[in-house]
Amino acid sequence: MASESKRKCPDCENIDTLSRGNGKCNECKGTGHDRHAEALVQFATLGTEGNSYPCKTCSGTGQCQTCGGTGYEYYYEARKSDSRVSDDNSSDEGGVSGFFGKVIGILIVAAIVIWLVFAVVIPLAVINIAVIALIIGMAKKEWSKILFPFSILGSIYLIVDYNKGFFTKALVSNVSFLDGLVPILFYINILAGLVSAYLLIRDQIDKKKLQSREKGSSRNEI
Repeated sequence: MASESKRKCPDCENIDTLSRGNGKCNECKGTGHDRHAEALVQFATLGTEGNSYPCKTCSGTGQCQTCGGTGYEYYYEARKSDSRVSDDNSSDEGGVSGFFGKVIGILIVAAIVIWLVFAVVIPLAVINIAVIALIIGMAKKEWSKILFPFSILGSIYLIVDYNKGFFTKALVSNVSFLDGLVPILFYINILAGLVSAYLLIRDQIDKKKLQSREKGSSRNEI
């Protein structure tokens, strides 16, 4: 709370009593004019210019800004208290608005991410499943038995999808600039399915050759 003690304002110009100041601005001495600026203009123009300039300290009011022209210091203390309250309120309002701004920003980013996942990432992953399975199967030999057939199935699905317009149509509808890329992805994934089929058949042939060699070597030993 603001203090109610009526102490004499120490910043008034020409303090004339023990109980209070005169309430005049000590910069312009209560005139409200910037006398120094006016004197400089008159000197530079040889006294022909008579423009007046308001005092910057009191904004032309002529009142002491410490006590607001009352001559009592308690006015200044009350004004400081009010400014603190207004600052607190503004900081509270800023904190609340900042919090809601962050929440809105997070929701917008989440919505964009969700849209990208379902409209772009998932369709692209489904369309390119043959290539993805082929690459992982070649990198992980122990997974090739599962991934190569999966790549073949992915290329077969893509043929159906391309003709029926499932994920391929959704991808082009959501991201129009990928329209020219879809046919390229189609042929790449069909080729990936054929490569997977070749590798799968080759592995089976190699296994059969290895088994026949092992049988032949066991017969020679007998």
